[in-house]
Amino acid sequence: MLTGLRSAAAEWMRGIPVSRPPVIRRCDREGWLLATDLPLTASPDDAARFLARAEAAGWRWRTAENGWLLLDAWEQLPVAPRPDVLPAGETGAALSLLIRHPGSADPAETVRQAAKAAERGAAELARCCGALHRQWAECLRRHEELPGAALPWLSRACTAANHRKG
Repeated sequence: MLTGLRSAAAEWMRGIPVSRPPVIRRCDREGWLLATDLPLTASPDDAARFLARAEAAGWRWRTAENGWLLLDAWEQLPVAPRPDVLPAGETGAALSLLIRHPGSADPAETVRQAAKAAERGAAELARCCGALHRQWAECLRRHEELPGAALPWLSRACTAANHRKG
């Protein structure tokens, strides 16, 4: 699911003079999808040029303590329609809760978690969905809203994860 975002970041880096090719990887920090070490390989002015391109495309960014850039554009991840048949296990249970209890809670972190897990494969997405399912069940017991807007992204994560090993 992160391939398109990685490609966009790589395209914005094209033509920027660097001491070595910068790394663009999945970010394990909450609130962010990608990380790059571009600032460690390019001049400050060239890194700023990259950031201007990212901002113009609607991306958020922050510089981490280690000098890497943390990047996020979760709204631009690919989506999929609601599946006609839900997958088995925790993934299907999480989808089912969102379908049966659509709510208005912020979907951003759910989308990020699902995208990162899907990139690691179906088993990791199932673990992620198990945690989300338990969290959302607790939310429902407290009469709190679920992130119903996350459904198209979670549906896409299921498709992406099933095309990867894991």
